[in-house]
Amino acid sequence: MDNGQLPPSVNGQAKRPLWLPSLSNPLEDNDTLNLKEMGASLKRYAWLILLTTAGLGVAGYLLGRAQPVYVGSLQVLARTKTSSDDVIKKLAPALNAGREPSFEQVDSVSGTKIRLLSTEPVLKPVSEQLNDQYPKLKWWHLATDVKITPITGTSVLKVEYSAADKEKVKTVLTALGQAYVAYSLEEPKAEVQQAKEFLDSQLPALENRVSQLQNQLQDFRQSNSFYEPASKNSVVTEQLSTFRKQLIENQVALEQAVARYQEIQTANQLRPGEGKVALALTESTRYQRLLQQLATLDNQIAERAAIFQPNHEEVMILRDQRSQLLPALEAEASRVQAEAASRVQDLSARKEALLAQEAELTQDVKSLGGLARRYADIQRNLTIATTNLNQLSATRSTLDLNTAQRQTPWEVIAPVIEPKLTSVMQNTVLGAVAGLALGSLLALLADRSKNVYYSASQIKQAYKYPVLATIPHNRELGRTQPMSLSQAAFASNRRRKFGMLPFLEALRSLQTNLRLLNADQPIKSVVISSATPEDGKSTIAAYLAQVAGSMGNRVLLVDAEMRRPQIHHRMGLQSSRGLSDLLVSNASPREYIIEANDNVDVLTAGQLPPDPIGLLSSQRMQQLMDQFARDYDVVIYDTPPLAGFADAHLVATKTDGLLLVSRVAKTNRDMFDQVIDGLGLLPTKVLGLVINDSKQPMNQGLYSSYYDFQDVPKPAAVPLVTGARR
Repeated sequence: MDNGQLPPSVNGQAKRPLWLPSLSNPLEDNDTLNLKEMGASLKRYAWLILLTTAGLGVAGYLLGRAQPVYVGSLQVLARTKTSSDDVIKKLAPALNAGREPSFEQVDSVSGTKIRLLSTEPVLKPVSEQLNDQYPKLKWWHLATDVKITPITGTSVLKVEYSAADKEKVKTVLTALGQAYVAYSLEEPKAEVQQAKEFLDSQLPALENRVSQLQNQLQDFRQSNSFYEPASKNSVVTEQLSTFRKQLIENQVALEQAVARYQEIQTANQLRPGEGKVALALTESTRYQRLLQQLATLDNQIAERAAIFQPNHEEVMILRDQRSQLLPALEAEASRVQAEAASRVQDLSARKEALLAQEAELTQDVKSLGGLARRYADIQRNLTIATTNLNQLSATRSTLDLNTAQRQTPWEVIAPVIEPKLTSVMQNTVLGAVAGLALGSLLALLADRSKNVYYSASQIKQAYKYPVLATIPHNRELGRTQPMSLSQAAFASNRRRKFGMLPFLEALRSLQTNLRLLNADQPIKSVVISSATPEDGKSTIAAYLAQVAGSMGNRVLLVDAEMRRPQIHHRMGLQSSRGLSDLLVSNASPREYIIEANDNVDVLTAGQLPPDPIGLLSSQRMQQLMDQFARDYDVVIYDTPPLAGFADAHLVATKTDGLLLVSRVAKTNRDMFDQVIDGLGLLPTKVLGLVINDSKQPMNQGLYSSYYDFQDVPKPAAVPLVTGARR
């Protein structure tokens, strides 16, 4: 099964010991838990707290009797509102940049201003003033001894001073009152002066900034030849519209000119009088006159040809006239065609010029967008800079005016109250309170430095593994030799009787939980180990073996701790021969096993070997463990601690699992964490945790009332060791 997980039962549901409480929810309220732990820590070190409280209380008592102390006081009305406050408040973020923020102007005196009253600039003049009377009085003494307390809901400060000399108290308080009044006059002036210096340092930079922006704006207008981008854009847009209109008109004229030229060209390719005369030629007067003359000659030639022979003189004259007229007609047609071609060329050239101008204007419109943004940025920055300059100039003028006005100082409204002698009881109480605080702090530090778990609940909340048993503290274990279960449970001594019963009942619960942990495959062999020595693993192993035997199981307790064996001491046996001797021989285990009582056998560690790891990892050890599992109902192995030794891991991998023992107020947290982390990386099966030596209150009255309810017959006592070696 997986580490820290309860194995499934035959029904597929997790089998869980009924007596165990549920594991802690990791989302519990950590604040409550911390308060509980803090309270427990203070309780554990109550003696230290009482000692320091008593010590400092006695010291306060003795100090009060040895040196009398007089305490006097006065009251100062601290007016917190001045005529320059509104101006300074607006400048506060800039004035406080890079240093501690100054006090806020509120109705009551702020803590910052109270702290300023205890600084060197305020108190040093007082100590210098009183230097002749009290040469040993320094300003830092006043800072320590003077107590300034604001009266809630008012602007009144209560100033207290204590000293052994009554007259000194009165003198110092009087000087302090005068110093505070003087401070109230100087402090606003200092703030106003600081504000003026700040403004004076900022004004030149702003003036330069405004001048630079104005120059940028002027250069921008000159380089782009316009005053405002908006007006320039309007002009360019209008020009672009005009050129586009002209371009359309020129295109229409060009198309007409091309058509006219083509028509003239086609007409000129025909002989005069053939086909349709071009429209452009009809518009030429000379061409029409020549054409009419040609038509007249043609008619005359036709008439004469009908009368005369073709070679007749009159016919020949007419024909000569016609021949002379044709060149003139053709010349006129060529002239008209040339005029049409020239018109086409002119319109084409104008089109190119208009297109170039349109492209240039279009580019100007596009560039005007970027220029407009740049102009807007310059104009905006100039507006901001000008506004800031005007505001700072106005603020500077306001401060000059306010400086000339009279400021209202603070006022001592309650003069020095007659100093009174402090009581011895007061010193004693103060010393006791200081001792209580110091003792509590020392208790928490001492508790933290031990780095252990102080309760079973802390261990349960810290780890994921189930807690199979919490073994209560039993003082009887350190006083007597181990007893049989009957002797432990029914001893005649009443105190011992009810001291052992919770211990034994916890072990019985542990054995019961081991039996119920896996219903499919009962747990027969278990390794018991701990993180560090002296956690009580050997004691738990010894008593768990007896508990399992008393419940009818045949039990073998094997001491596999061949480094510092303890089982034979716990059981009152000899360990001259044991597991180490058996592993290096071929003898039968029966020759080395000791019968402790009817159901419990013990195999001690034997002689200490030089290499325990080699013996535990041998084939002989595996064979013996298999034989033990066949011959006994329960086999319990006591092994060395897990921190620093591999013995427990070697044995546990060959058993049904490992029980990890942690002792309250003893097991080191860091070592236990390392062991838990190591178990998560190894194949060792961890059945659960056993919390040992828990000192949390147990319900002892439950056992007492149960056994005293009626006269219960007591079973006869059985000696712990009744047999010898087999």
